[in-house]
Amino acid sequence: MNTLDCLEEEERLIEQILPVAHSLRAHTALARLYHLRGNIYFPRGDYAECRRLHEESLSFARIGKHLETQAKALSGIGDSYYAQGSMQTACEVFDQCVRLCERHELVQVEAANRSARGSARFYLGQPELALQDAMQAVAGSRRIGNHRAEVFSRLTAAWVLLASGEEVRAQQELSEALELARNLGASRFEVLVLEGLARVALCQGEREQAQALILAAVERVERFDLQRYIGPWVYGSQALMLDDAALKRQALQRGEALLDQACLAHNTLRFRVSAAEVCLLAGDFEQAVGHGQQMALLPESASCAWVRHHVRLIGAAAQWLQHTDQVSAQALRAIHRDAAAFGFVATMPELMQVLQ
Repeated sequence: MNTLDCLEEEERLIEQILPVAHSLRAHTALARLYHLRGNIYFPRGDYAECRRLHEESLSFARIGKHLETQAKALSGIGDSYYAQGSMQTACEVFDQCVRLCERHELVQVEAANRSARGSARFYLGQPELALQDAMQAVAGSRRIGNHRAEVFSRLTAAWVLLASGEEVRAQQELSEALELARNLGASRFEVLVLEGLARVALCQGEREQAQALILAAVERVERFDLQRYIGPWVYGSQALMLDDAALKRQALQRGEALLDQACLAHNTLRFRVSAAEVCLLAGDFEQAVGHGQQMALLPESASCAWVRHHVRLIGAAAQWLQHTDQVSAQALRAIHRDAAAFGFVATMPELMQVLQ
């Protein structure tokens, strides 16, 4: 039922079984049931309830000494923190999960969670560790034939490479991921891959190709009802790649409208940066700074290098574009040095061309 997304029917069945499992003190069964129930609440956007149920699962799995369910429960808890934008905490929980998997050779759980740890590390400004996680996860998932985990691992690697300005290597990972995603019929991952390929094309000066790829991503977002999963992220990228000012505003409005609908937090992180870039290039400096301020409202934003760096960059770029003074130029140079350390030199490619 979970695989087929029959969530309501699945939850009714779990509710019927839980009292029986409790009466029998069947701790491993309870751990599995609460894990499954937690997975139901993730696509619903109720991340607090998702986390509570996975914490119940972890508790019962520890009593029952069932290591695989412990790892899966930690994975669910990490996902819930990631979904709300608490990247430092998510990274710490994914790290617990990966270490548990390493100790007990839980290879089926390890690959996906190693790349999830890499994804959190990417937003925390740890590009070397993030890429190391992603590539190890690629190797591990290939070894056990877990193609879904391999797609996500290659995506994670591509995000790190693309943000670091390594478009050719990113394109290689994305091309591999696209073939795998299409073979799996994994529409969610295909959208992310197409968005990444659109950014590669944009960075390589192939604007028409970028526009075609991002339109294909938008079409799939709408066809497969993926708005809460990836909608604002894709609409923000679309706004950046379109030429017509009215269509740019329309794409930004669509993305903004979705952010209040329990979207995954990576939408806020990505959309706000793209939206700020579009506004800076259009001379709408107040709106650009506002996007940075909105991003800074996420939980744990003070520990998130992605937020700290881009808020500083947006503010300094707005000052320089308005005044072109020496103080703001010095600030931009300092931010650019930090960007190299964080792995964020190419996250706002159109703006960087103007500033250079």
